[in-house]
Amino acid sequence: MTDPREHGRGCKPCIPLPIEPPFELSWKHGRIFCVKEDVKVVLLDAANLGGTAETERFRPELQDGSAFYMGRMLEMEKILFVGAGQMAEAIIAGIVNKRVLYEENVFVMNRSDTERLDELEARYGITKVCEDRDCFKNVDLVVLATKPKDIEKVMEDIAPYIGEDTAVLSVIAGISIDTFERGLGARPIARSMPNTSATIGKSASGIAFNDAVSDRMRQSILSLLSAIGIVKVVAEDDLHAVTALSGSGPAYIYYLVEALE
Repeated sequence: MTDPREHGRGCKPCIPLPIEPPFELSWKHGRIFCVKEDVKVVLLDAANLGGTAETERFRPELQDGSAFYMGRMLEMEKILFVGAGQMAEAIIAGIVNKRVLYEENVFVMNRSDTERLDELEARYGITKVCEDRDCFKNVDLVVLATKPKDIEKVMEDIAPYIGEDTAVLSVIAGISIDTFERGLGARPIARSMPNTSATIGKSASGIAFNDAVSDRMRQSILSLLSAIGIVKVVAEDDLHAVTALSGSGPAYIYYLVEALE
């Protein structure tokens, strides 16, 4: 088919469609989607093609499945990051650069460093949140990316505001799912620890879920972490071994390379 990049204005790079036909096609608000089971993919976005009418020209060519797509859309709509350090930025960069979610649906907050929030907002087009705690009620996933020593205070701060059905993903080392259940109540909770290679999109992560995480949310979280590397579901008890290997392994290689210089 014709490559949409030839027709767009400021169009993002396109890559081959990752799901095989048959699948359903839908047109909504100037975006063309294809849907198969729990995977939703944005084929074309009118915002990048100069208007809704531009998407119509590709309708016949998309029917045969030989399409190109602008990026994967998660079942979740809005994500809030609590913590704005390197790991949070690595995941945000993966989300934005790989079109996992639209920038306007990604929010970030931290305790005091407003300059850091300004930096992330300018760099990725996401939305900074300062004192507004009502935002917790309107997001599908909260990503906890603070320092371990701060998590008790953070949970105390956000627990009264977080929605009953909002899922939580922790990327904080050494804090158990049970700790989050006690601090934030019964809800869907996932725990992972991406390594430093996440900053270049080459992380190797293990992840564990509690029983409250639905299959759909599980797939969305896995897609989220896949934007920064590979991810494997493991039992929570095995996360320590995975973190030790995936976290310390690259450090040993870096140390060896440095010694050889």
